[in-house]
Amino acid sequence: MTVRSAVPVSLRACERHRLKKLAYGHKTPHQLHCRAEVVLAADRGHSNNRIARDTGPHLDTVRTWRDRFASGGLPTLADRKRSGRPPSAAWHAEVRMRTGELRTPATPIPTRLRELEVHHADLDAGYGFSDVPADAARWIIEDIADALARRQDTPPLRLAATDSDLVRTLGPGGGTTVRGR
Repeated sequence: MTVRSAVPVSLRACERHRLKKLAYGHKTPHQLHCRAEVVLAADRGHSNNRIARDTGPHLDTVRTWRDRFASGGLPTLADRKRSGRPPSAAWHAEVRMRTGELRTPATPIPTRLRELEVHHADLDAGYGFSDVPADAARWIIEDIADALARRQDTPPLRLAATDSDLVRTLGPGGGTTVRGR
């Protein structure tokens, strides 16, 4: 196994001054403080192993910051841009649920909330659909109707709420009418 020799670091006076301010400043973010210490120790001729032992970061971390500084100077000590949030297109890609429904990744949470409300009513533990707030009930009905509309095997059906103007028609011709709240 070959041992890679440490990249030599030689600081100019202005770089050394800036790094000392970062390494010993009380308002310097911790990560930047650690990176500055690594580079200052490298400038003093210390090995990567000694820097890791004396300053605390893992040996691979010492190598990383020493190499980055040697290749690009002070600007390379700043955090690189991270990927962060996935592209918005990912939130619109359809995935197949266990039920066979095609959904986007943004919809399972509301779907689970819908199932929770329906389950509470199904348990008949003193909680019925009449206890669901009107806005939530409307959303639940619309969500169920949307799920049924996406399925290939849904027969023609007309859903009509008796306590609001909500009417949803599924499939051609309207089919059977289901009324209720």
